[in-house]
Amino acid sequence: MEKLPFRKRLYFLLLFCVGALVLIRLLPYFYRCPFYAVTGIPCPGCGMTRAFFAAVHLDWRQALRWNPMVYPFALCCLYAVICFLAGRGKRVRSLKFWGIAGAALLAVWLVRLPSVFMGRSLLTIRPGSLGDFLSSFLKN
Repeated sequence: MEKLPFRKRLYFLLLFCVGALVLIRLLPYFYRCPFYAVTGIPCPGCGMTRAFFAAVHLDWRQALRWNPMVYPFALCCLYAVICFLAGRGKRVRSLKFWGIAGAALLAVWLVRLPSVFMGRSLLTIRPGSLGDFLSSFLKN
């Protein structure tokens, strides 16, 4: 497979960033997390969009409270962009790279989950859901 010229990779990256920004801006209006909709429990990625907006507004502490994985995820994305621009996309497409990032996201979610059930988190459990039932069961 032939490597794309740098200028073409830059155009692709710019197009991707514009598309991502439009999607992130519109996301809260039409998308609901399927995991949260079914279980009522926040998923590992819940709060990531709000954390991103808080980080963009330089509210670092609030971004960390919404989802502590916002900064490691941003570093992973930055690494992916650098590899893409350098023409080393195979490193970023590797299952090992994203598997480690996914495992870290899952680990942080498992650590944060008890605070959600105890009501000490910004993320909440939807009333009348499976998560609400489990929460009431665990409190008794």
